[in-house]
Amino acid sequence: MDAEIVSQLLRVLVTILLLVGFGVVILISVGWATRPNQGIKPTMSSVRTAEAEEEENEDSALIPGQPVRLRSRLYYYAAHVTSVYDGDTITVDVDLGLGVWRHNQSIRLWKINAPEVRGAEREQGLKVRDFVRSQILDKQILLRTILDKRGVDQTEKFGRMLGEILVEDESGTVFNLNELLLERGMALPMDEKGSMVSAESRSISVPPDRIACPFCGQIRAVDQDTAQMRLCPNCLDPARSVF
Repeated sequence: MDAEIVSQLLRVLVTILLLVGFGVVILISVGWATRPNQGIKPTMSSVRTAEAEEEENEDSALIPGQPVRLRSRLYYYAAHVTSVYDGDTITVDVDLGLGVWRHNQSIRLWKINAPEVRGAEREQGLKVRDFVRSQILDKQILLRTILDKRGVDQTEKFGRMLGEILVEDESGTVFNLNELLLERGMALPMDEKGSMVSAESRSISVPPDRIACPFCGQIRAVDQDTAQMRLCPNCLDPARSVF
C-alpha cells in the first residue's frame, strides 16, 4: 500500500478519535452540571453553626416548602393616598408595577383602632383623622400588606386590605404611621385577629421564643426580655413588639 495513502488514513483515524473523545467530555460535563443534588445532608455541626449564625447575625435560610409568594418581597407597594376616612381607614391607588394600577383600594391600618368620626368619639376621631390627613393625604407612601398563611394579602371583615403605612418625612426619614399613632396615644393596639389588646394582657403575656413574620412567614427569633421579634432576615422588617 502506498505510504501516502496510509498517512492519510492515519490522519482521518486520529481526527475521528479526537472528535469522539471531545464529544464524550461534553456529555460528561453536561451530565454533572444537571445532576440533582441528592443524598447530601448537613452534619450536626453545620446545623449548629447555622443556628448560631441566626442568633448572632439574625440571618437564616427561608422555610423549606414556602410558596414563592412568601419568599418574595412583593408585598411592598408604592401607593398614592387619595382619601382618609378616619384615623385607621384610607383609600389608595396602588402601583402594582409594569404599568398596572389598582385604583380606589381601601386600606385598614393593621393592629390599631382609631376613634370613630361618628357618635360619642366624633371629636377625638376628627382630630386623629385630620392628623393622618396632614401626614399622608395626596402623598406617595409605601404600603406593606399583611400575608395570611397561604401567602395572600389579608383583608378584614369589611373587605378592607390590612396594611402598614410607611411615610418619608421632610428630612428623608421613613416612619411607620401605624406605630406613630400608637406612640402618640391616637389609637389603641389590636392583635392580629382584630381584637383589642389591653395594657394588662400585654404586661402579663409571655412572648414565644420564635414567631412567624406577619409579612412573609419567615420564622423570627424573639427577645424574651423586651418581647421584640428581631429583624426579619427575609423581608428585613425591623424589630417590633410581639404583642
